[in-house]
Amino acid sequence: MAVGDKAAAAGLTTYTSTQDRRLGYENDNRNADYIAEDRARLTTLEGVSIGVPKFSVARSSAGQTVQSDNPTFFTSAAWGSPELNKGGWGWSGGVLTVPKTGVYMVVATMKLAPTDYYRQYVGVTRNVSDPGNLTAGAFIARGVVFPGDRASNQSNSVGPSVTASRLLVKLNQGDQLRTVGFQSNYGQNTVGVDEGATSLTFEVILQDLA
Repeated sequence: MAVGDKAAAAGLTTYTSTQDRRLGYENDNRNADYIAEDRARLTTLEGVSIGVPKFSVARSSAGQTVQSDNPTFFTSAAWGSPELNKGGWGWSGGVLTVPKTGVYMVVATMKLAPTDYYRQYVGVTRNVSDPGNLTAGAFIARGVVFPGDRASNQSNSVGPSVTASRLLVKLNQGDQLRTVGFQSNYGQNTVGVDEGATSLTFEVILQDLA
């Protein structure tokens, strides 16, 4: 393959040996433009492949309680130190601040101590800080379970694990994410998060730039 054939095959400009030498500066500038275009593409690719924003946190040793029929934000006491915090996330008081606009995967799990549950959910909200505003539209991810009505559920040993997941959701830089737990049980008992780190988790990772 002759010199310049690869460049020509890639659609780049090539030059002949008979070209006026006074145009050399123009050739150099054109090649510099090609390099600048490639660098711009590399910057975009590096943004979703190197140092990708990712965050993971799990239950603290203390955990947190959830009253029956009372949606509850999991605050700082519920969480241990983040197992992974890369890419500039803000994390304070159970509130996660998004570092970069993009498309993210969001996952939260919750397993409460057993009792005679009627309904449970775990979810992740965006820019909602008042439990009174926790309508269905407030969630970017939510998982709901109904262990059973009273006729079929007489046991106080019901303890399902609930997962809220969203594979692709667009988030903006500065969005604030919170994890919410809810439970309704027939005895109206206040219950705590079950033992073990996997009983409460919250994880977010960038998938693509918006």
